[in-house]
Amino acid sequence: MDGDPLKTDVLVIGGGAAGCMAAIGAREAGAAVTLVDKACIKRSGDCGGGNVTFTTYLNEGEAWDTKEAFLRWYSDIAEGLVDIDVVNASTASQILLTVSRLEQMGIPLRDPNTGKYVRNRTFGAPGAYTVVFNGKNIKPALAEEVRKLGTTVCENVLTTDLLVRDNRVFGTLGIGTRDERIRIFSARVVILASGEVVRLYHNMTGNPFNSWHSPFNTGAAHAMAFRAGAQLANMEFTTCNLTPRGFSSAGYATLTGGGCHLVNGRGERFMDQYHEKGERGPRWAVTSAVYHELKEGRGPCFFDCRHLSSERIAHLLEEMHYDKETLLDFFHQKQLDLTKDLLEVQLSEPQLAGFTGKANGIVVNEDCETRVKGLYAAGDCSTPSYALSGALTTGYYAGKQAGRAALSLEGREDFSADTWDDIHRREKAICDIARRRHGPAWWTVEKKMRQIMTDFVGFERNEMGLRTAIEQLEKLAADAEALSAGNRHEWVRCLEATDLLAISKLVARGALERRESRFGTSHYRNDYPKPDQEHFRGSIILEREGNGIRASFQPAKSLPESIR
Repeated sequence: MDGDPLKTDVLVIGGGAAGCMAAIGAREAGAAVTLVDKACIKRSGDCGGGNVTFTTYLNEGEAWDTKEAFLRWYSDIAEGLVDIDVVNASTASQILLTVSRLEQMGIPLRDPNTGKYVRNRTFGAPGAYTVVFNGKNIKPALAEEVRKLGTTVCENVLTTDLLVRDNRVFGTLGIGTRDERIRIFSARVVILASGEVVRLYHNMTGNPFNSWHSPFNTGAAHAMAFRAGAQLANMEFTTCNLTPRGFSSAGYATLTGGGCHLVNGRGERFMDQYHEKGERGPRWAVTSAVYHELKEGRGPCFFDCRHLSSERIAHLLEEMHYDKETLLDFFHQKQLDLTKDLLEVQLSEPQLAGFTGKANGIVVNEDCETRVKGLYAAGDCSTPSYALSGALTTGYYAGKQAGRAALSLEGREDFSADTWDDIHRREKAICDIARRRHGPAWWTVEKKMRQIMTDFVGFERNEMGLRTAIEQLEKLAADAEALSAGNRHEWVRCLEATDLLAISKLVARGALERRESRFGTSHYRNDYPKPDQEHFRGSIILEREGNGIRASFQPAKSLPESIR
């Protein structure tokens, strides 16, 4: 253990897009900030390798291009699952300020040749909300700004536990991923921003680390928040993507927004049969359509770009390169020419992420604070948040709110004898994993978990399967209490596997409680195959009850008159 705790006003957990923006916002509010990441903030998180799309309105004159229209769209796609007042406060009212702040950092959201924003219409939006930009170096720019503002950055530290007394967070516990030292932080407020949850399901490539999003986002924020007493919402909803067969990558939004078609194995366009907006429908509608085409024997499915000009295709390939550096290498090695060849697609692994307004994650209020005092959440671990723009915007806003709150507090929580006893107990539990010489390995536990989740909590679900999953996951969690690690790398993986198991149980329980189907294969109960807006228009809320899970239903709020 590293002696006395490192003291700060605001402690940010996670150095991705949301975490970096949270640190920037808190520093601008005048607070002392420490940012902790289990890797290095220059390239950590989902956009560490780059990004190509940012969803926003811009007030450029069209009727759909306003805050009110944006909120109506968000409310429509969420179908009652989000608190639109929180969306308004943390996203819609902040997004133009965030755009301006990003451009101040030198992030090129505009076309350098015209000085204008390049915008596409996709994801079922009423207009071209998708700004296409060269985000290859967005993370280095954010990391540079974080350091320039004087943030204390602690890299290669995995946060494992929140320290909470009387429903107020006052610090955290973690380990160094390179030196194995236990680290303790004392903070007036804590912001969780460690992203979504990946590695819950079998990956279509056969490699769980060759994933659509970062495979190192393993639900640490969700698990810590749940253990601390925060509420989680809508954990039953998963999302997936279309990726090139054999290669998990982004690019779907670029292709659909750029006018590419989807065709099945018979050469037929099929999206119009599934959604009125065809390929430009919501992500869940497009991925669900491909699932059903494959299931019903009309596969394989392809992106068809051959009707586009060679100049347009070259432009789309350039945009896709911003998001995935090696994608063009993959096309070259496959001798694939989009001007004359079809691009076969597959469904990525399901994951928990902030897309299509499904709003699964840690419940926050209009200040991005959870019901645990002093504990904030932002980005894809929180609800609501929407992709990159949601991560950046909620992160920036949460940082400013948390920074002001920290400065308003007098003194700080004392590390009493009881606190130190608790820390020592947790330290022993962490270190016991490394000391054990016999016990299951992390990869065997994760493999079994993914099999259970894929078989019973995957694209199709029912009560018998979900109850079976919960029972098997409980047994697996008991086995995982004896996890052993042969080295430092495996030690970290064991801690990740423990969080993933905890999240798996929450997903299965939420799916059991929601006795309806919604958003296609995001949550499809073949024993309740239709939406039930009368009984399930709202959120399934999960919270800790002793060593178990308490579930409740929260009805949707009415849409404010100002945006109807």
